[in-house]
Amino acid sequence: MKQTNRKQLTLLILLTAVTCLLVVGTIKIIKAAVKQTNVVPLSQVTQEPGFQSLPSKNYLLSSLENYRTIVDRPLFSSSRRPAENKPEKPEQKKTINKPEFSLIGVVITPEVQGALIRKPGKKKIIHSFIGEKVDGWRLTEVHADRVVFIRDGRLFEAKMKRPKSTKKIKKRRPRKQAKSTQK
Repeated sequence: MKQTNRKQLTLLILLTAVTCLLVVGTIKIIKAAVKQTNVVPLSQVTQEPGFQSLPSKNYLLSSLENYRTIVDRPLFSSSRRPAENKPEKPEQKKTINKPEFSLIGVVITPEVQGALIRKPGKKKIIHSFIGEKVDGWRLTEVHADRVVFIRDGRLFEAKMKRPKSTKKIKKRRPRKQAKSTQK
């Protein structure tokens, strides 16, 4: 029994010594690798105009050449190849035209607020209530003489139009009452 315990103790000491050698060797390899890298102070790193640097403490940043591999083989690209430089197309802005309808009237009650709308050239009147859309424009506000629509952040205010001309109505003269013949 004693011999088995001695063998186990010897084996444990041997494994501990090998582990210590591996740890010391790893540390030396890491120190050698750090000495070989070209580390420059942050203040000497060239920066693009308008870039605000970090507060000046003794920060050290590796040379930019050490990061060339990341640029040449991007980490988050499935092909690990740099993106191709494609000519940028100018963004096409959507033009939002004003709605093609006119306000005929408004409905304002304690329960409901809405607008009566007519499209040009149509006889049909559209009834729209707050929150509903007409030609992509959402009705948001109803006032006594106007309504407000919104679409993609743009506002459109439709006002009720007054009649262009009103016919003059001739005032009628009151009828002369016939004299009564009663005496």
